[in-house]
Amino acid sequence: LRLALLQTLGSGQALDDQIDQRQRLQALLPRRGEIAILDDHGKRETPIAFGQTISTVFAVPSEVEQKQEVAKELSKLLQVDEKELAQKLERTESQFVPFAKRLPPVTVDAIKAHKWKGIHFQDAPGRVYPDGALLSQISGFVRTQEDGEMVGQYGIEELYNKELTGHSGWEHLLRDGTGRLIPLPG
Repeated sequence: LRLALLQTLGSGQALDDQIDQRQRLQALLPRRGEIAILDDHGKRETPIAFGQTISTVFAVPSEVEQKQEVAKELSKLLQVDEKELAQKLERTESQFVPFAKRLPPVTVDAIKAHKWKGIHFQDAPGRVYPDGALLSQISGFVRTQEDGEMVGQYGIEELYNKELTGHSGWEHLLRDGTGRLIPLPG
């Protein structure tokens, strides 16, 4: 009797529960706009601030194979002490051992080319000011809030914060049989 009731009356709720487990809405933060200045003739733009992915490289030591070889090669790429990296890789009780933050894309690509097990990246949106402090009085800077949103502070970054921020969006994802998230069209 209970089985018959579940199959007829409870099937709608069970189906809804299954769909809820497989679907997910994920917030998408907008990429902050670029700030550029024009040359004297108004023809050539020179960026003074733009968005770029900032990467942190970290290890899950229990996943790393050939720890000494990885430490040797990674130390060359990161320009850090090989012994220090080897010691960090021996911390098998840790699930997150950071090695370097704010890596340039060239270094990230070089590390990824090795395809080492247990070496991972944590990406976050960042802001690059190619001229450093030279135009900082004009461009201003951004502060990243706890929710990941960048807020302009001083200069153009603050004055045009709303325009540079853009609009958040949503991505509709579906979990497949292996647990991977797949973006749904539309």
